[in-house]
Amino acid sequence: APFTFIVKPDVMAPGVNILSSVMTSDPLAGVLTQGWELYAGTSMAAPHVAGAAAALLGEHDWSPRQVKSALVTTADDSKPDLSVFHQGGGLVDLVAADGADVFFYPSNASFGVMKGNKPANGSIDIAISESGCSATAGGSSYVSAEVDGVVLTVEFAGARDADTGFYGGYVDVQCDGGSYHLP
Repeated sequence: APFTFIVKPDVMAPGVNILSSVMTSDPLAGVLTQGWELYAGTSMAAPHVAGAAAALLGEHDWSPRQVKSALVTTADDSKPDLSVFHQGGGLVDLVAADGADVFFYPSNASFGVMKGNKPANGSIDIAISESGCSATAGGSSYVSAEVDGVVLTVEFAGARDADTGFYGGYVDVQCDGGSYHLP
């Protein structure tokens, strides 16, 4: 697939200084030893997200699309030093995801890279599982968000004013079923 500049990661999870089991062996002595070491990286964070998804599937009769929406749109995005391109929806919050009543597809709005001095306009329609929601966009003066029934429209209107680069932020959505944010 071509490189699309889509917002990734979807979420963050604990992945630094994770205590993991290790096995070491001495083939000459025929000894297998179990121990523990601290590791970091995606291979440490991925099991946290997989476990959260499994817990949600065990608790609810949700589709994979609903699980992803719940994890992304209820994540904790309170790390001010990280952009949407570093944390996606934020740090996985299983308790908040378990309480999700409204689902979004897709669960993020991504326009790719904007190239300065060229028309930089576009919109993305995001399906919402219930009506009665309202939305506000943050992060860039070029982005707006509006809800019409069960469709959230996120619009990027940079015209020729936007410089080349990535523009990131969140769309905050208020529904009767709670508050959500989409990267």
